[in-house]
Amino acid sequence: MKRILSLLLVFILFMSVLPSSAEDYEEFDDDAEYEFDDGDMEFDDDLGETTEEEFEKSKENMSALSGYHDLDFLEDGDYVYQPMEDNESCQAMRYKGFDEDAEVPEKLGGMTVKSLYQTFSDCTMVETVDLPETLESIENMAFWKCISLTRIEIPEGVTKIGRCSFGGCIGLSEIVLPESLEMVDELVFIGCVELKEITFGKNLKSIGTQAFHSCSQLEKVRVPKGTEIAEDAFENCPALGEIEYYDP
Repeated sequence: MKRILSLLLVFILFMSVLPSSAEDYEEFDDDAEYEFDDGDMEFDDDLGETTEEEFEKSKENMSALSGYHDLDFLEDGDYVYQPMEDNESCQAMRYKGFDEDAEVPEKLGGMTVKSLYQTFSDCTMVETVDLPETLESIENMAFWKCISLTRIEIPEGVTKIGRCSFGGCIGLSEIVLPESLEMVDELVFIGCVELKEITFGKNLKSIGTQAFHSCSQLEKVRVPKGTEIAEDAFENCPALGEIEYYDP
């Protein structure tokens, strides 16, 4: 009996160090509806010091997460990638490195990097990311819960930012957006509690539902006239005054 209890305890401890489960990283169902209860959402905006033990645990978690893609996709250095239909370009699917300052190359496996998808999800130690000029889209959960990310510049040529791309980035205080950006999808900046100001380029056409939900310190937003903004795009943003519209 004691042996059985001991094995059960080891199993429970093992499961507790794994990430929340692949459910958090599976592809979104485009037809599904997602609702968020304000009362259930908590983002700790106190980053504090990362201990060596926490750092090692984060490495273990990310190694486990990288296995989510390894069976189906290719690898080049610190990245897992997927070729696109033209077999000349690719989508960066997962960052497997542990550097605080990451750089996405212009090519992976000889293919031009045009998109990110879940690439840096839950990479808790990454502080900066240098993106390639070849990039055209940032897809779902590309930087999900990158809690140490403070600033990012998205290059010209990117036209879309997908669902939850920067959700839970509680340290993100500055983001530079390109003039080429046309679409901000649902929940893109949800929980970015340090973000205070954002300006969109003249080509922006739409901002999706709950895109800035719970951005508690967001004070100023500038968008071009004619932009289609979801009714609840800025839900639970108590510091935000009127949105400033300008002539493109």
